[in-house]
Amino acid sequence: MAIYSWQILVQPTGVWNGAAEAALNVIWICFASDYVISLWLTSDTWTWFKHHLFELAVVVLPMFRPLRMLRVVTALNSLQHTGGMALRGRIAAYVASSVTLVVFIGSLAELDAERNAPHAVITSFPKGDHHDGGLWRL
Repeated sequence: MAIYSWQILVQPTGVWNGAAEAALNVIWICFASDYVISLWLTSDTWTWFKHHLFELAVVVLPMFRPLRMLRVVTALNSLQHTGGMALRGRIAAYVASSVTLVVFIGSLAELDAERNAPHAVITSFPKGDHHDGGLWRL
């Protein structure tokens, strides 16, 4: 997330852009390797494949790669066992953090797609929500 955000917001050039691209490629190779190894190690390949289509999308479609972070949050939450109100609080925190992350990633993607387009309205991160920066002024 940090590298992706930095690359979109700062727009590094030269060596720094190359380093960011290399780091993102290494991360992608890790995701792809994890997917292939997990598929290879499972005893029921077809069932595993059907239940892990999101991971396949993360590996194959670049626009979904930042969403991989949501899977990490899910895995960390599943390690904690509690009941009642504590569980509801954790679910609420998970939903709030997930929504925030999705909005942030969407804003970065929108900025990346529109910034250099002819007659672009969204040319900076604070303008990603509305052409006049509406929500950011609240």
